[in-house]
Amino acid sequence: MHDRGPLIYLVHDNEQSAFDTALYSVRRYGGSLVAVESGEKRSHAGQDPNRNFAINASDAATCRDMVTKPAPEFTEIMRALNPDRQSFFLTLHNNDDGYSGGGGLGTINVERPSSIMQGMPAPQSASDTDDALLIAGIEPFGANKHARAVTDHMHEAGYHVIYELVKSSNNDCSFSNFVVLNNLGDYYNIETQHGHTAQQKQILDHLMAYLRFRPQNQEVK
Repeated sequence: MHDRGPLIYLVHDNEQSAFDTALYSVRRYGGSLVAVESGEKRSHAGQDPNRNFAINASDAATCRDMVTKPAPEFTEIMRALNPDRQSFFLTLHNNDDGYSGGGGLGTINVERPSSIMQGMPAPQSASDTDDALLIAGIEPFGANKHARAVTDHMHEAGYHVIYELVKSSNNDCSFSNFVVLNNLGDYYNIETQHGHTAQQKQILDHLMAYLRFRPQNQEVK
């Protein structure tokens, strides 16, 4: 069991439920959080921070949403903040209800058809389809033993999972792509609809149990 909590990354400053959940994690499990400050807006000076991870020009070549290519200082700072003892990167995000093309406004949903994002709804679950744990890898899901184990663990508790298949040919300079393509460790993103703070905390708690983090303060709810 881990006696110290995880480091959590918050790269969007307009996602309040994610921020509240990160504070909950620090109070319950210990650890720390890193938050990008952009005046409570998603972007900073026209740049989405979650499309700004590239150390050199070749890494950024396929990144259409990157304003100034590359961004080595930002990327190295964010990478270096992760302690050597933590073999994974954990982020929290919030999204709009539903998904474009399905009557909603969001971009992340377990039911959204995608060649990159493979949604895996939990069997017989009443959980909102906007709320899921997103994991990423360079192998197809069926060949990724770690991803399948995490998915089984989350499904047992009724939580949805989305698997992002990362390829260098469609690198978008997101945090997930940077972590996976550079083999920095496992990547986890707890993604929920704006306002679903309680649901995000529940998914976090279940992930912490899988990662063997011991609560430091049982009274924090």
